[in-house]
Amino acid sequence: MLLTRLEQDLLSFATRGTGILLGALAHQVGHLQVSSRTVTPAGFFTNLHPLDESLRIEARNFQISDIEGTAAELEHGFGLLVFVRSGQIDMIEVFTYEERWPGEISSIKLNYSGSSDRSFDRFKM
Repeated sequence: MLLTRLEQDLLSFATRGTGILLGALAHQVGHLQVSSRTVTPAGFFTNLHPLDESLRIEARNFQISDIEGTAAELEHGFGLLVFVRSGQIDMIEVFTYEERWPGEISSIKLNYSGSSDRSFDRFKM
């Protein structure tokens, strides 16, 4: 399965920043396919599979968790987690705050929460 436009936009935004490792993750985005997608009442999970194993970064597990978004269909917005496992983007989780996921989103606005420093060192290993 291919990434949806929303998933592509979320991953592209999540992997912006400084440093070699975030740049390597950004390069992975164009080489992913969806292995499964699960919609829940509060959002969705998308499990990903690499099309090119050679793009894997050094074996690290961490989450990118500094992203929030708004959409006209959501009163309270949404959050995003990007899970990296063994150096490869592995899954994205999108979740709402106190409301149901609408299914279809017409447009989104994304921003980084907390510090404006998006260097790789900010992310927990």
